[in-house]
Amino acid sequence: MVASRSINIASITGRGTYFLCKANLTTRSKAQNLPFLVRPIRCKPGCERLARLILNSALLFLAIGSSAPSASAQLKRAKVELRFSQPDVVQMTITSPQPLQNWTFQNSYGRALGLGDRVLSFRDRDNGSVSIKKITAGVFRADRLVATAVYDVNVSPNRPSDLAHVSWVTKDGGVLMPGDLLPIEIIQQGALDITFQLPSGWQLQPSTPLSAPLTYVVEDPANEIFTIGPSLKISNKIVQGVRLDVVVSGDWSFSEERAAKSVKDIFKEYLEMIHYKPSARSAVLIVPMPSLKGAETWQAETRGSTLLLLIDRNAGYKNWIGQLEVIFTHELLHLWVPNALKLRGDYDWFFEGFTLYQALLTAVRLKVISFEEYLNTLSRVYDSYRSQADNLSLIEASERRWTAASSAVYDKGMLVAFLYDLEARYATNGKSGLPERYAELFAKYAGKTVNANEAIMSLLATSAETENLLKSYVGNRQKLELGQALNRFGFIAQSDGTATNLSIVNNPSKDQMRLLKSLGYRR
Repeated sequence: MVASRSINIASITGRGTYFLCKANLTTRSKAQNLPFLVRPIRCKPGCERLARLILNSALLFLAIGSSAPSASAQLKRAKVELRFSQPDVVQMTITSPQPLQNWTFQNSYGRALGLGDRVLSFRDRDNGSVSIKKITAGVFRADRLVATAVYDVNVSPNRPSDLAHVSWVTKDGGVLMPGDLLPIEIIQQGALDITFQLPSGWQLQPSTPLSAPLTYVVEDPANEIFTIGPSLKISNKIVQGVRLDVVVSGDWSFSEERAAKSVKDIFKEYLEMIHYKPSARSAVLIVPMPSLKGAETWQAETRGSTLLLLIDRNAGYKNWIGQLEVIFTHELLHLWVPNALKLRGDYDWFFEGFTLYQALLTAVRLKVISFEEYLNTLSRVYDSYRSQADNLSLIEASERRWTAASSAVYDKGMLVAFLYDLEARYATNGKSGLPERYAELFAKYAGKTVNANEAIMSLLATSAETENLLKSYVGNRQKLELGQALNRFGFIAQSDGTATNLSIVNNPSKDQMRLLKSLGYRR
């Protein structure tokens, strides 16, 4: 194998002298000689010796460098080593291709705040005399460039609402997310290598391929999730060329194979609905939720091509697989929306609210739930919506989701999706509704960076009725009332003052029956 390169050595100047030459250097692996061709271009009398010394030094440097590259030259991406210095503390060692003076850690993610306070004892590994100051939570500044930094991160779980969104570890295992363990400056460099030193007997299963024992190439560190623990069960499925890894941590009353089948069935349903592969490989991680006072029964986070589901092992579900399938119908759709899109702006009303309703349709279609439960779910969501003040448009609620308006994004967003789906189906005799818009969304906007709200509003406005609906609730602050709006579609909304009951009229018209059948209704 022969590698050739040309090196320009130009403008080496001194008082009254200058030298310009071109050296063509050819190297052969394991070769014993290095043929050089040097052609002086111009050299004044008296500078030949200086020029020859400079050139010979340069060629010697190049020859040595070509046969034995330095460590810094070899380092094309950041190297990360992670080990446990205590049961709930990970020690991180990071070598950056470009030495850094400022090291900044993520301090918030969604509602999770103060993440930077978990970073402790930040220091230069190679030079103890480097002064590093903590400017604020998660922000460190050195008095000179640092190539290799060492620091600790407290990963004990102590905030019940944050468990699905940040790194944490207990004696039973946990999850590690480079997004909150690594400095932003390192994450922004792109792909990196992580080597793990785990507690004895523990395993690790991320969604990235193994490159060496416990060393992983992480292409997208901001969106990677690793699962660790003493007992991981793994099942692999291939769906239309997409690999699905289902990882179950610990012992449950269901098998990993049964859970994997549910994931496969729902993933296949969305592939066929959207006609777009979100990635070549996806992972679903099912992990026991830590026992914390105030923790929910389950939480989920779909980040990049990975779905993390934390669930209370003592939840007491009569039908565990049924509960998992209900969760998967919503969370798996996030692999497409918003994760596989590049749209700009806050459009949570669509990728949360509309996706919740689409998940409900999918659950009915796959017979995960009955049509009666479809109606009951919408009734409960409507009661939840009416219990909260509604003084924002859905776009405004999306912008304030993490501060004051999350319920509107979910409840009102889902109910507007319900009304939209009915309008679209009624206008097409049940042949087209919300599901078809997802395929059109990817056909038109996959890979494009455009304003999300403008693109989606334009796509959804298939008639004067749907356009008016979107303007009223998504763009404007109109409050939503189901009663009158549902009558012409064959639904009845009744309330006893405390709870709403949705039902079907006794004798639906032909148009109403076509719509209802397209939703999964059967007499």
